[in-house]
Amino acid sequence: MIRLAAAFFISCLVLLPLHAHAQRWAVFQPEGIGYSVELPGEWKIETGDLNSKAGTQKFYSAGVGMPGRSYLTGYSSYPENIVRAATVSVLLDGARNGAIENLKGQLRTEERILISNLPGRHFIIDAPGNLVAVMNVFMVGNNLIQVIVVGPTGIELEPNTIRVLQSLKAVRQ
Repeated sequence: MIRLAAAFFISCLVLLPLHAHAQRWAVFQPEGIGYSVELPGEWKIETGDLNSKAGTQKFYSAGVGMPGRSYLTGYSSYPENIVRAATVSVLLDGARNGAIENLKGQLRTEERILISNLPGRHFIIDAPGNLVAVMNVFMVGNNLIQVIVVGPTGIELEPNTIRVLQSLKAVRQ
């Protein structure tokens, strides 16, 4: 199921239209999910269905496309029995593995991090076409939260990438 969420999230990257946006930043905070993140420009919200052994669930994403770069966040809510049956580490590993598989990329680096004192992961994936995906993922309750920035080599060092990733936090619902 984690791979399905990663697949949907990565497909949003491909489908997200690129528009030039002014550098206006705003906080994206989906109601009742428990997280917020700052994104540049105006985001486009997408939803989709994920089919798995656990049933059909919704995946939600918000993204901003700029020339040569995409900034996205997304989440999906997992059934309680799935969350109870696996450790957070296993769920985060699944998100990472799904992203690598869907990007047909290679994991460059991975770091265990805390996001608002919750365990998370930060990883960088090198993908075909000289693309780089920089991601932070963590769990808030039964919600898998993902933030990803995709662009050319070196995007992981750009101020906008760092700002997006550092702005990710858990918030009261």
